[in-house]
Amino acid sequence: MTRPRDVAAAKLAFGLALVLGLTPRAPNASAQIARPPRSPIPAPQPPQPTQAAAHSPETDTSRSLRGRFGLDAAVRLLASSSLDDRLRGIARAAAIGSPEAVALLARTATTGEIRADARALLDLTRALAMFVDQGPARSALAAILTAPPVLPPAPRQGPRGPREIPDDAEQAARALMARKVAAIALGETSFKPGLDPLVSAARVAGPAQVAAVFALALTRPSDMPQLATGPLSPPLLRLFGEVGDLRVVDAVRGATHSPDAQTRAAALLALADFRDSRAVEIARGFVGDTDPRVRVAATEALVALDAADAGRAVEALLLAQDGTALAGARLAERTQSDGVVKALAARAVASSDVEMRAAAVVALGHQTSDDALTALKELAVDPMLAADVVSALGRSPNAGTRGVLEAMVATPGGRTLALRAYVIRALVRGERSAVLDRAAVDLATSRQPRDRPLGVFVRVALGALPVVTALADSDARVRRAAAMAARALDGADTPALLARFAVEPDALTRAVLAPALEGAVARTLGPRELDGVVTTRLLVERIEAGGPDAPLAAFALAARVDDETRPRVAALFASRDAVVRAHVARGLGKSHAPDAIGRLAAAYRYEVDVNVRRAVVAALADRVGDRAPERIATLKLAAHFDSDRTTREAASRVVEGRPPANPRLGPMEVALVRVGTVDGEGRLPPLAGSLLGSDGFANPIVFDDDGFALAPRTPPGEARLILAPRLTSYEAPAP
Repeated sequence: MTRPRDVAAAKLAFGLALVLGLTPRAPNASAQIARPPRSPIPAPQPPQPTQAAAHSPETDTSRSLRGRFGLDAAVRLLASSSLDDRLRGIARAAAIGSPEAVALLARTATTGEIRADARALLDLTRALAMFVDQGPARSALAAILTAPPVLPPAPRQGPRGPREIPDDAEQAARALMARKVAAIALGETSFKPGLDPLVSAARVAGPAQVAAVFALALTRPSDMPQLATGPLSPPLLRLFGEVGDLRVVDAVRGATHSPDAQTRAAALLALADFRDSRAVEIARGFVGDTDPRVRVAATEALVALDAADAGRAVEALLLAQDGTALAGARLAERTQSDGVVKALAARAVASSDVEMRAAAVVALGHQTSDDALTALKELAVDPMLAADVVSALGRSPNAGTRGVLEAMVATPGGRTLALRAYVIRALVRGERSAVLDRAAVDLATSRQPRDRPLGVFVRVALGALPVVTALADSDARVRRAAAMAARALDGADTPALLARFAVEPDALTRAVLAPALEGAVARTLGPRELDGVVTTRLLVERIEAGGPDAPLAAFALAARVDDETRPRVAALFASRDAVVRAHVARGLGKSHAPDAIGRLAAAYRYEVDVNVRRAVVAALADRVGDRAPERIATLKLAAHFDSDRTTREAASRVVEGRPPANPRLGPMEVALVRVGTVDGEGRLPPLAGSLLGSDGFANPIVFDDDGFALAPRTPPGEARLILAPRLTSYEAPAP
């Protein structure tokens, strides 16, 4: 669990999970992911032949039924020097499915040509997984799981341009995907000895262990206790905690006596995941361990098990000088203690570590005591902590927070901070204040241009000022604030926002109006209804400009794709920018293009970026009623073998006939982002960026004169800030 650092200078304070960039540990998290029913796995689909390959004597098999449909054609294709031929050979052998064809696929797994390109390796692994209950296939899958990393292929230029040449990172990612497919297949085999390679791989550190542990957590074989018969490594202990199989709890308790500190720490956390009350006494015995990792794990176990002395253990971490204070601050979010509050306040004031100070403020925001509220109010004067304090006050569970904000708004230095915290509090917790509402009116009608944008933002976000009125303001800063605040509304103002997007002269304001494109296509109007307001030419201009609104413009363009725009959309779908690819995929899911399913299925096949795969699955789920075979085949492939649990769950829901999950049905959240100089006091020029939310959409944001940006209705979960005055152009390459 690491803190994202896409932009080192930006502070992202977002919800309970994102204040620290963390996702809290969830016992038995994998239990929330539905395992898809065992159903036939689709065979790999052969690629479309290139013009040269389609007419080569080696691939022209139309004159011979035996050559076209028989195993000899698969043999010839697999022996070819052409990657496309080898991929077709894999698909052909898988489609035949005879014992001889399976044996051929198994032999192919050992050849250097197949292993030299991870795309072929991935296709081959998926094909072998169809026949995992046959001995040759199991042996080949075990070999793929444990084999050394594949070597990168020789550079080549393909007909589709540079993206046909995989780089080392793509090779490694696809090789890991192949390992995980092999591991999942071995974990689901009905032949019990077939688990032996998986169990062996789970014991040895390396890439195979990562894939094996992932598969075991996913498939949860019935004879899991056999894993606990030998030395237990930290990954295995984490697996036991996640699975929660009580048959191994004695072995996990025994691992707490390991001479290896990392193993002791993992064992303590696993015991906490088991919710074993006996673990409380065990954890208490390790809060004074000589290794800080063990002390942190022991304290986390006490917190997870709601031990009476958990607060004292957290306080000890905060007061220690050996690097445990940051971990203590994060655990303090789940602990209520007067001693913890005092230690957090001391760290926030005295620490020289910026991350430590921010974590302390976030933790104070989770405390219910009045002392914590007082500490936050005093820390608000520090410009380096201003954003963290605003977020903490906006979400504080203390009922007295409103009074603190009403007192702050009466002071010149606290007025804007109080109003920012108030709008978060009103949107997230539903708490309103007449005093703070009047302060927002005063700010919105001020003669000081610098004051008006925040006042307008608060009033529009809380429904007190029509967005149409604010968008007509002569000050571009006010219009930007109105556009940002409009995201808190229910979408009724989408037509007005689109109309303004089409004519807005200010580039930054136009960028933050772009989320209306997504609202129109996905929720309100539909892709065709955009034509009368937002022209295709304008969308192309926004894409070519490469600004923060380019991904959303690409989404809208793909949603209305036609014969004229198809080449440009295809080029965008082949972009090296994963954010753009994901938005194009979602747009194709909303389109009426007859070839959209084929394009989405082809894109999923080798996609290494998890957000793009999520977007492809979401797009295929959107095509309700589409009976294209590629749609269900790709969804089944994702449901069985995708290495991302969110993607697997989304695909499984569609395959099982359940409605797709809708992240927008969850609670309202507000992302707070601030940029600034090193000392927190310098002024920056107008600056824009993009906030990539957990729903996969990149919403443009613009920072106000104080360096703050508030983004209402951002879905809960992890988010990534893409910060740049101007993004790299997404202009499609010339044909």
